Formats: sequence, structure tokens, C-alpha cells
Amino acid sequence: MNRIFDADLRLEGVTDANELSIVTSEPWAQPADPRRPLPSSEEIASFMSDLGFALVPGAPFEWFRTRDRVRVSDARPDNFIKSKRGVVPIDLVISSE
Repeated sequence: MNRIFDADLRLEGVTDANELSIVTSEPWAQPADPRRPLPSSEEIASFMSDLGFALVPGAPFEWFRTRDRVRVSDARPDNFIKSKRGVVPIDLVISSE
């Protein structure tokens, strides 16, 4: 996520409560407008397209970037924040093919 989105996601540890879980943290993204913290679908599309991603046909919340074969899933509006510095991704599923 850090390389893809210039983020500061950190691995804090691993826990084995009921099942194995990875614990991460990232800086808080303050919404530009607390009453409307989520970007629109159009703003997300622009953000992802600017990074070289294309929407996967038939999968409205999945994006793919051909140059490095990176797939981003679960890119629903509630997994982004519209901050003063722009669209900030949170909690996306990223994989490489």
C-alpha cells in the first residue's frame, strides 16, 4: 500500500486471539468536510485513474494496473476519505499477479 499510494501504513504486529490477524496502523486522515467525509465515485475514479489503474469490467470496486500487475479490491467509497490533501485510501485489498 505504501508504494502504490504513497501511504504510511505500518505493521504493528500479529495477534492470535481467535484467529490469526495482522495489526496495522496509519496516520489519521481528517476529512475536509466532516459531514461528507467520503469522496464520490467520480472522485475515486479520477484518483485511481491518475495512478494508472483501470476499473475491472463487471467489478465496480476493483481496479487493475497493467504496468506492474497490481489489483486493488474493495475500493468502495467508505474505504476512502476525502481529506484536505485529496482522496486518501484506507482499508483496501491489494494484490499482485
